[in-house]
Amino acid sequence: MKSVLETVMNPSGLMAMVCLACVVLKAIQLYWRRQKLLKIFKSFPGPPTHWLYGHLQKDELDNRASWAEQYPRCHPMWLGSFLGFLCINHPEYAKAVFSRGGKDTVSLTTYISKRRPCITTISFTGSVLKGVDSARAAD
Repeated sequence: MKSVLETVMNPSGLMAMVCLACVVLKAIQLYWRRQKLLKIFKSFPGPPTHWLYGHLQKDELDNRASWAEQYPRCHPMWLGSFLGFLCINHPEYAKAVFSRGGKDTVSLTTYISKRRPCITTISFTGSVLKGVDSARAAD
């Protein structure tokens, strides 16, 4: 029977240990992210969530309109366990969020001024059109 050291030192054992370390690191990151979002959303009332699915159950997504009536200002929305959004239903709340000016929010004027304009390229030039006009004149 091989010892643990011999198993870890061969290439496949070493790769397995690296993969396991990556999976554990990602699980810790997801756990911290969920705890951070739970702390942020703690002060906002909202519908109950499933610990794994969040609000992704088929009946709950159909209830968004009733949630907007039940929670008229805003409520958290969970897509799975680790992705949470704050659904804002009131214009004053939206104004407060967008006027905050943090690095996560982008105002509409900033978006419009920084976006690249769409340039339409014309596939023919004036000389091509002159050739078409002269060909029509010859007919």
